[in-house]
Amino acid sequence: MPVAYGKCLLELGYSIDCRTEIAASLGEDLDHQYRDDGVRVLLSLDFDDFDERFAKASEEMATADDPSVAMAQMEEFLENQPEYWPAHFLKALGYRRLGFGDSALDSLAAVLQLNPGQPDALCAMAELFDKRGNPKRALECVEEAMDSSPSEVGLQVARIRYLIRLDWIDAARAALGRCLELDSDNQDLAKLRDELQDRG
Repeated sequence: MPVAYGKCLLELGYSIDCRTEIAASLGEDLDHQYRDDGVRVLLSLDFDDFDERFAKASEEMATADDPSVAMAQMEEFLENQPEYWPAHFLKALGYRRLGFGDSALDSLAAVLQLNPGQPDALCAMAELFDKRGNPKRALECVEEAMDSSPSEVGLQVARIRYLIRLDWIDAARAALGRCLELDSDNQDLAKLRDELQDRG
């Protein structure tokens, strides 16, 4: 595999040959995991302290009062390697915190173009659509995410919530019943059960 060969060249100190090998391999129809690995190696060549800078910016994106500095760091990474979808995803989270919903959706769309079906991006997109009063589009996003993670309880919970928002109560009850058979102690499912019981 070209990416693995490139990493071997890097470990041997041949950084130029490593870059050439991996950059060439990214033009091939690679599995997403190998592509991500290759792009990350290229970023480590572009930035000596890439892992530390990415981790710091990721934390700041979630905790800083103003995520703009962390977003600028992600943009710098993307200027070097625009295929690095985690940076697009974190930029989307920053835009969402700042209240720029359209820009957040654009960044999430970039994630899905690079990594179709990425469940975290689809869930974030669902939350944005729901906030805009579009639970049907939110439901579609969650159901697409479930294609790759069908047993993820968090996705099941979100799906039931959006079914309730759409007033599709019979479908919500049926979905909840199936989930409770698998995880009867889940607190989120218990809350949904109480909510549906209140509806009669």
